[in-house]
Amino acid sequence: IATKKIGKSKSNAVKIIEEAYAEAKTIKKESILEAKEEAQKIKEKYFYECRIMTIKEVKHSIHLLM
Repeated sequence: IATKKIGKSKSNAVKIIEEAYAEAKTIKKESILEAKEEAQKIKEKYFYECRIMTIKEVKHSIHLLM
C-alpha cells in the first residue's frame, strides 16, 4: 500500500512539474511577444518624430530662403 502511494505521489509530482513547465513556457512566449510589440511601438514613434523634425527643418530652411 505504501509503495502504491509513493508511486502515485511521484506521478502526481511529475504531472505538476510538467504543467508548471508548460505554463512557464507560455508565459515566456507571451512576455517576449509583448516586448516585441512594445519595441515596435517605440520604433514607430521614433520614426514619426524624426519625420516631424525633418519637416520642421525643411519648413524653417524654406522660410529662411524667402
